[in-house]
Amino acid sequence: IDECGKLWVLDTGKLNTFTGSPKKLCNPQIVVYDLTKGDKIVLRHRFPEAQVDDHSLPITIAVDTRNGQCTSQYAYIADVNAFKLMVFDLERRRSWRVNSNYFYPFPTYGTFDLNGVQFDLMDGIFGIALGPLLNGNRRVYFHALASVKEGWTLASVLLNQTLLENSLTPTNLFKMSDYGRNSQSTSEVMSDEGVLFFPLLKSNSLACWNSKTVYKQDNIVTLYTNDQTFQFPSGMKLIANRDLYVLTSRLQNYIANGRSDTSQINFRILVASIADLTRKTSCDVARFDFTGYLTLDDSSSSNNVNIQPGTGSGNWNAQGSKFSSSYAGPNSGESDQGAPQNFVQAAPSYSGNGNQGPPFIGGNGNKGPPFNGGNSNQGPSFGGNSNQGPPFNGGNQGGLRPSQGGNWNKPEPSYSSNSQTVPSYSGSSNQARPPNSGAAPQNSYGGPSKESVVFPS
Repeated sequence: IDECGKLWVLDTGKLNTFTGSPKKLCNPQIVVYDLTKGDKIVLRHRFPEAQVDDHSLPITIAVDTRNGQCTSQYAYIADVNAFKLMVFDLERRRSWRVNSNYFYPFPTYGTFDLNGVQFDLMDGIFGIALGPLLNGNRRVYFHALASVKEGWTLASVLLNQTLLENSLTPTNLFKMSDYGRNSQSTSEVMSDEGVLFFPLLKSNSLACWNSKTVYKQDNIVTLYTNDQTFQFPSGMKLIANRDLYVLTSRLQNYIANGRSDTSQINFRILVASIADLTRKTSCDVARFDFTGYLTLDDSSSSNNVNIQPGTGSGNWNAQGSKFSSSYAGPNSGESDQGAPQNFVQAAPSYSGNGNQGPPFIGGNGNKGPPFNGGNSNQGPSFGGNSNQGPPFNGGNQGGLRPSQGGNWNKPEPSYSSNSQTVPSYSGSSNQARPPNSGAAPQNSYGGPSKESVVFPS
C-alpha cells in the first residue's frame, strides 16, 4: 500500500508454481486498487511477451512515490526466476525490463538448511528496497535469494528506458558489496533514514544495517530471533516510516515436501515499531540527524554507501557514545528472556503454551534477542563485546564516523538519467475492472489460522 492509498498487487499469471507442472493462465501483471474509492481497480498492466519469459515469476514490488505525486509513480518488480528487474511507469502506463549479472543467484548459496529442512533453490533477484530520496534521486537496493551479498544502483539508471533498451548500460552503474551476510535473505525494506531491514533465514532472525557503514556482517545487527514464529519471512513492509510488518510463511516445508503441515500455524503477521526495535543500536534512527546528507555518490567501487556529509554533518547525539553492551533493554527486568516487548502480534495468540506464546516478546527463554543485553553477539555496538554492531570507535571526531575508522570516499555527482528522448514504449494497459470471478480458491499452502487477524490502529 503506497502513501496515496493505492494497493499494488502482483499477479504471477500462474498456478501450481512450486510443482513440477506449473500452469500459465496469462502473462504476469500489476493490478492496482484505490482503497480510498471503495477498493476500486484503477489499473491493470499486463507485461507484454517481449518482457517476460515462460518461467518468469515476479515476486516482490517496490513503489517509488516522490513528494506525494500520486499520478507520477514508478514500480520496480523482481523476477526471481528470469533474473530480471522490471520497471513500470504509472503516468505513461509503460514498462520495460532491466538486465544485470548481479540479479543472478550465486551457486554456492543455492542450498538452504532452514529448521532442519534442506533443499536447493537457485532463485535470483528477490529483495528490493528504496533508499532515501536525495536531490531527486535515490538508491535501489536488491539481492538474490541464493546470495549473501547486497547490490544497488541508482533509480535514474533504472528509469532511463532508452539506455536500458539499447543494451548500453555500463556495468559500473550496478554495484555489489564486497562482503556479505552470514545467511541468505528474502524481502527487505529501507527506512527514510537509510536503515535496511531484512531477515536472516538460517537463524530465523530479523536484522538491520545502517547504510552509512560498510555492508558486512560486523555491521549487521540482529534485532530479533524466534524459531517458532519467524520461519521464512517472505514479505516485509514499512508503513509510514514507523511500523514494520512482517509476513512469515514456513515456505521451506512446502518447497521441500510439496505441502505444508496443516496441523501447524504456517502464516503469521508480525508488527513492530522500528524505533523500539532499533533503540540503542547502530540502526537507531531516533538518534541520527539525516539532514546533513545531500549527495549520493556511486563513483567508487567500494561497498560503502558513500553519502556525502553536508552542512548538517549528520552527527550522532552526545549520548551515542555512552551506551554499552550492558544495557538490557526496557521491560527486560532481571530475567534471561531479554527481549523488550516491542512487537505486537497482528493475530491473537495461537496457543496457551510457552513455545507458542505471542511472538516478538521473547517468551521462549533465550530464544528472544537480548537487545543489547550482556555479551551476546546479537547486541549492538557502541562498546561491549558485540560482534554484529559497528563499533564506531574510530574515524574523525565531530562528524559521522565510518565503522572501524576509515574515511569517506571522495564524493562525486550522482548519475543523471541522460535526458534522452524516450522511444515508443512497449507493453499495454487497460483499466477495465474484470468481472467478478466468484469465491477465491482454497489456499493450497495450508491457510492461515482460524483466528481473526486484527491489525493495530
